[in-house]
Amino acid sequence: MTWINVFVFLSAIVLVLLNTVTKGQLPKEGECVDIPAVEKCDWHKIAGKWFIQQRFGDTSHISCPELQIYPIKEEDGTLDVYIGYLNKSSTEFNNHFYGVYSPSSTDSGRAVFEAVSGPAKDLYFPFTVVDIDYQEYMLVYTCIPHPKRAGTNIEFVIIYSRKRDKLTAEIKNRMSRLLNKYGVNATNFSSFDQSKETCEAKAEKVEL
Repeated sequence: MTWINVFVFLSAIVLVLLNTVTKGQLPKEGECVDIPAVEKCDWHKIAGKWFIQQRFGDTSHISCPELQIYPIKEEDGTLDVYIGYLNKSSTEFNNHFYGVYSPSSTDSGRAVFEAVSGPAKDLYFPFTVVDIDYQEYMLVYTCIPHPKRAGTNIEFVIIYSRKRDKLTAEIKNRMSRLLNKYGVNATNFSSFDQSKETCEAKAEKVEL
């Protein structure tokens, strides 16, 4: 599988996403688009907590998704990743995914995600960081071949923020223009419930 055939998170990515892999993605006919990655992506700065604000596909089954990226491990250059969220059928907040990011050694804005545990265990896919402000937001894109439909791919697109608050219209418009520029339909986003009323009242919350 080549980088051209796929691009990101993850965040998750990609994560959350896969309460099963079917809810955080959309089918895409034809070839995956070749979206450039962020140049000189700094994975040391990416580490920390992110809140997942929007993604392609259904967001109705979970709320308050959070991504925790741990610092780069000096021995192999990978980063541990935990994803937690609140199921709509439960008031208990849990870490549902644990995985590993492995940044590319030749293109710093690209990496692969491998799920180590959780409902998507053994899932493995490349992803691309398309746009980022390390203190505010991150846009991630992935496109992989559909496992059952020849000639069709699956797109994952995720918007993260450093704060639970919604991103400004200016930032969201910037990301939409960037996606549209490369032929990705930015109207496919759905938003997660990240409201304080929902997320700060979570019973038995386990901090990421």
